[in-house]
Amino acid sequence: MNTGVRNFFRGLFEVSSNEVKGYYILFIIVLFSLAVPLIIKTTINTNSIQDAEDLAMLDSLVKVLDWKVEVIQGDFLIDPNETSYDSMVAGGFRKDIARRIINYREKGGQFRYREDLKKIYGLDEKMYKNLELQLALPGRSADKIKTQKSYLNINLVKVVDVINLTGLEGALSGRVIRYRDILGGYVSKNQFDEVYGLTEEQVNRLKSHFYISRSFVPHKVNINIGSWKDLSRHPYISNDLANAIVRYREINGSLKGIEELSAFSLVDKAKRKKLFPYLEF
Repeated sequence: MNTGVRNFFRGLFEVSSNEVKGYYILFIIVLFSLAVPLIIKTTINTNSIQDAEDLAMLDSLVKVLDWKVEVIQGDFLIDPNETSYDSMVAGGFRKDIARRIINYREKGGQFRYREDLKKIYGLDEKMYKNLELQLALPGRSADKIKTQKSYLNINLVKVVDVINLTGLEGALSGRVIRYRDILGGYVSKNQFDEVYGLTEEQVNRLKSHFYISRSFVPHKVNINIGSWKDLSRHPYISNDLANAIVRYREINGSLKGIEELSAFSLVDKAKRKKLFPYLEF
């Protein structure tokens, strides 16, 4: 340590040489403690995504990640074209039947309809009937079902109904239902466009076979009670927006309504319109 600085502190405070050294080290530690958070914050801001819309889109993709697993585990559907051997056995298939299905796939075989499964040796009619409703495939009789029930309430149907009426594969049909559930229910057919992985033609099929009841009230998120986790779980509330809401509540108390929320920089007119049906204050 510089002799002049040491003597200055000793003369000013009448402390020993060792105490001066201690103060000097403490001073350096304090400066370091103040500098580290600033450096970390600068680094994070530099490397983070700047565009709020991009960030919101990424948040939404995270919320709908791994749809296929959720379809199998949540709705107990099995796609014989893709489901693993272990999952088929867990879903009720006999081991020898599951093994033959895998062998058939590995040789290039494909199942287009549920009834195609009957071509597997050893799978009799009784076994097929027990497994039929678990198959994430349309039936050959789907056209007849469409004629009888071609227009259903999207907020009441199950995955199998989407498969039957639209012909969408099990994974895509599962996404339609899962997205409905994490939204809190569909309030507009235009929301079909938000389901990840659907083509325009598939969206049009959904719009032509499903309707939304005028009396339907979606599940709402209480903006003043919900935790950060509760808020960010909704597809229309990004992690950043959830964080901003929680901070605002801590400082200013409860939000009074959608107008107050609209003052947030992350809530533009389009976002406000989407959020409004799903919020309560």
